[in-house]
Amino acid sequence: MACPYVPPYMQESTAAQPAAAVVSTPAPQTKKECIANVVDGETHEAVISIVSTQQWDPSSSSILLQLYERILAPQLSQLGCLVGGKAENWSGNFVIQYVVVNTKCNEVAIAKQAIESETFVKEVDVVCA
Repeated sequence: MACPYVPPYMQESTAAQPAAAVVSTPAPQTKKECIANVVDGETHEAVISIVSTQQWDPSSSSILLQLYERILAPQLSQLGCLVGGKAENWSGNFVIQYVVVNTKCNEVAIAKQAIESETFVKEVDVVCA
């Protein structure tokens, strides 16, 4: 599902582009935009909390958030409308939390298993309703 919202840090700049190819990540939408695109039978909302193996460090949380979004957002955006990632401290670990709307809970459960197999992931918690 294509999302038209692009956060400021992901917008193109006038800086010189890197020589290596850059994989673009799907941009998260706002929840309001997602609700406007509700599809019948796919109206579930999932909150996905991904606990990293990295320790929480407030000074590097924005860098880790961008790195994890580049890795996880393409996979999560296939589940529905990705509302975005938020970095948090969970028992001393870096956690990124996503909300996906217009999704199917069984597909989220399958994606959870795939995400848990990543080496940088300690645990994945999903609430889908």
